[in-house]
Amino acid sequence: MRRPPAAEAAAESAGARDDATELLLALLGTSLAELDSPVAALAWLAERSDEDLAAVAGDLAEGLRRARDGARRLVGLFGRLRLGVGAALGRPEEAPGSDRPRLLLVGGDSAEAADLTVRLLGAGCPGSVRTIAASELPDRLRRQSVDLVAVSAGAPPGTAARVRAELRAEDPELEVLDLTGLPDAALPAALVAAARRRRQRDAAAAAWRRLEEVSLRDPLTGLLNRRAFDRFVAAEFQRAARYGLPLALALLDLDSFKAVNDQLGHPTGDRVLAAFATLLASCARETDLVARIGGDEFAVLMPHTGGAGGLALIERVRGEAESLLRRLAPGVEPRPGVSAGLACGGAGGFADPAACLAAADRALYRAKRAGKGRSESGPTGWL
Repeated sequence: MRRPPAAEAAAESAGARDDATELLLALLGTSLAELDSPVAALAWLAERSDEDLAAVAGDLAEGLRRARDGARRLVGLFGRLRLGVGAALGRPEEAPGSDRPRLLLVGGDSAEAADLTVRLLGAGCPGSVRTIAASELPDRLRRQSVDLVAVSAGAPPGTAARVRAELRAEDPELEVLDLTGLPDAALPAALVAAARRRRQRDAAAAAWRRLEEVSLRDPLTGLLNRRAFDRFVAAEFQRAARYGLPLALALLDLDSFKAVNDQLGHPTGDRVLAAFATLLASCARETDLVARIGGDEFAVLMPHTGGAGGLALIERVRGEAESLLRRLAPGVEPRPGVSAGLACGGAGGFADPAACLAAADRALYRAKRAGKGRSESGPTGWL
């Protein structure tokens, strides 16, 4: 029996909407089949980034963005409620304020990933679950931080052992869990423990980075210190020699800086040093290395730069520093200024950084003896 025209139109409209929905989800990298669980759909939407939503049209993306933000609030609320229940039942609890633990599922499909998401949420452990082929795992781990790798119960025998062996070189501390016969409570516990270990490693690495930053920076000016400058200069000279590139090395000294301290006090002297350091760093390029290597002595290493380019930089710095010093140290006699010495390394210049630095220092000494407030360049040549 033929349906009434209105019913046919409604069915046609519903089919068009389904097609449009499938197209939208395809643009976002998923499908209705992968979102058959309401909890999984909510978790999936909460995990979408702004880059993910940029794949669809602007007005639709804005609506999805609002829905995503709402889903995140719901997931957060659900997670907090479930964490309370989980703690009462002795289930693993995620540390407050931590990011969502990340799990990669090897050999499984999207349906199994969704089931794992539900299991984790039910245990009070909202986690991010993604499927991946074993062959793609090493490359993914180089690009993304992961807490735990789980091998599907449906994967071929021996997959877990093979994955462990392959990942030993990439990340020996990354745990690989075989889901075959694994109790339901074991996965959330393992994921929470793995996430905690990752946070501890990340915190330790961040502490070491901060420690290194402190050890390589001058505390007053924020520039590289002498130790760091020597290390990076050696690396740049090796690179210049390998590829036949020029580089320029400049030493700059504040003339009559002792008079600033004597006549205006050390706090003013510190302000002068910090301001000059800012000026010097602002005039340099991002690829240049700028350092404070002594009390009132500074250095700039300029890769891919010959003598003319290096001289242009230090003359610009000297010119701008004159007005800066007049403002910060008024009335000081002798009048403060800047002297500079320049030498070249790399192609057509010194091969040894120590020799180049010595040549720049001799050039600076000549500038001082010639009356200060000027620049001199040193001889070049492979020694």
